[in-house]
Amino acid sequence: GAQALCDVGFAVRAGEIHAIVGENGAGKSTLIKILAGIHRMDSGEIIMDGHRVEIARPRDSHRAGFRFIHQEILMVPWFTVAENILLGNEPTRGAVGRIDANKMNSEAAAVLAKLGAELNPETPVSDLSVVQKQIVAVARSIATGGRVLVLDEATAPLSQREVEMLFAMLQHLKEQGFTMIYISHRLDEIFRLADRVTVLRDARYVGTFVTDETTPDELIRHMIGKDLKNRYPRVDTKPGSTILQVEGLTRRGAFEDIGFTLHEGEILGIAGLVGAGRTEILRSVFGADPVDSGRIKVHDREIRCNSPQKATQTGLCLVPEDRREQGLVL
Repeated sequence: GAQALCDVGFAVRAGEIHAIVGENGAGKSTLIKILAGIHRMDSGEIIMDGHRVEIARPRDSHRAGFRFIHQEILMVPWFTVAENILLGNEPTRGAVGRIDANKMNSEAAAVLAKLGAELNPETPVSDLSVVQKQIVAVARSIATGGRVLVLDEATAPLSQREVEMLFAMLQHLKEQGFTMIYISHRLDEIFRLADRVTVLRDARYVGTFVTDETTPDELIRHMIGKDLKNRYPRVDTKPGSTILQVEGLTRRGAFEDIGFTLHEGEILGIAGLVGAGRTEILRSVFGADPVDSGRIKVHDREIRCNSPQKATQTGLCLVPEDRREQGLVL
């Protein structure tokens, strides 16, 4: 059968930000799961500070010093920032071992100071933004003795402003000598943040490159095995018959008098700034949200999509922007 990872080897230097890139299916997720102790490797070895470490389960990974920050951040929302940072390692006092809240808050504040983060340790995590929760997750990793921080697509749920906040914190950590492995599809982030980058392709190691000595085009060529311009050659096509037609679609407070036509064999883009109504338009076309006026036609036949069920019966499908909250039943 196909191998999820084959003969992959690379070195991460202490105090560097080391990026790992590759297309979907290149082996990045498998590599992370091996480091995290979720998957066991069939052969090979992991060496830290010159000593071989055995990672057969998550506790082995934790003991070795790996800490992981994923897109989906696991927190106890009704706990405070300090309680989440020191969860399982709370300072206690007295013979009974009661939690020392004052000491816990001061210890959490000290960890946050290392990150250059201005967060109140007593704030409930449920009141935090996504990037602030990521900061708490990083603080927890440091507080529990993390030596290598692995960030997996950490910026995916963040706005540009939040990305800047995260990058400032990561640079602050790097200046203090922390080591990080950074996984991302966004090459602009790789070149801005990472010292070196390792490329995987088809579950195999391609090479490790100094970001200051390579270019995005060169990385893309290593990732796909050929020049990007040859991968998606331009094909001249003529649009077919009208598939979807939207006329005068209006939902008060969200969008007004929207109209567009989609033809067979065509990809139609809808662009606009955040808040312009892109998502709301598609949700209404799909019947997830009501409209005040307008018409929707599929194959020149007017339809009334007042529910997603009816929309799917006409052949419409929606892939939402938040796949976890809106697109999956878990």
